[in-house]
Amino acid sequence: MLRRVRQAVYWPGIGGNLQHHRDTCIICNTHSPLQADEPLTLMSLPQYPFQHTVLDLFQLNRQVYLAYADRLKG
Repeated sequence: MLRRVRQAVYWPGIGGNLQHHRDTCIICNTHSPLQADEPLTLMSLPQYPFQHTVLDLFQLNRQVYLAYADRLKG
């Protein structure tokens, strides 16, 4: 949340203000999913094309995109 807000506005003490709001907001605490950090894992390099592929679904300017990539090629 802080990263998104900092892209749009700034004032001195913004981090503390937002943290206080987040900690005391009943609606935020009821409906917000827990954002636990996932541990980083080391992945082996693929040996051949399409052994490991990745995809991501995202929205930009009201258009939905599907990005698909082969990890061997980057």
